[in-house]
Amino acid sequence: MYILLTKEEKSESYSEVNIFRTIVDLFTAGSETTATSLLWGFLYLTKYPKIQHQCREEIQKLTGFSRMVTMADRDELPFVNATILEVQRIATIAALGVPHISEEDITLGGFDLPKGTIVQFMIGAVQNDPRYWDNPEKFLPERWLTKDNKIIKKDAFLPFSWGPRSCLGEPLARMEMFLFFTNLLQRFEFTDAPDEPVSVSAKMNGITYQPIKSLICAKPL
Repeated sequence: MYILLTKEEKSESYSEVNIFRTIVDLFTAGSETTATSLLWGFLYLTKYPKIQHQCREEIQKLTGFSRMVTMADRDELPFVNATILEVQRIATIAALGVPHISEEDITLGGFDLPKGTIVQFMIGAVQNDPRYWDNPEKFLPERWLTKDNKIIKKDAFLPFSWGPRSCLGEPLARMEMFLFFTNLLQRFEFTDAPDEPVSVSAKMNGITYQPIKSLICAKPL
């Protein structure tokens, strides 16, 4: 990859090296996190086959399995959207937000933070806090739906962090998650591997939580 900058554009922060590193960060973070989120999604669908069936039934009613799901279908699949949101909540892949540094002396939550203090969001703690979620240990897509099947927005839902410096790739990640999730679910049934019940236990891998190795079967429909 070659990036040419004029003399006026060159600076300590706006350089060819920094631009290249930023592009690499975007591609690496975007691909790894979305893939891990999808893996969690299919593990939970395998563990809860009734929820998997309900998602597929909603897709079938809309598409008849005669065409692929597109982004134009998003608002017509409320239970599928609720299931994706619940996967992102219960399986918080980035439990710790990206480190930030305070630009000045501040007081936060009763604690004095001098200028230059490293600050991180405890995203995993918030998304599983019983003060904000009923039975947070349970996988309940219905918690996201009103009686008329509208998605409920929740302030304690922070899979992409929070504030003006939240994840830059959030719109792309949401689109990828929806399209891969629905179209794979439309074409495959996910079941336990023989003699190996699915596990949703997690382990830390770098900066993300990933499921402990667990086999599942994808049967073409």
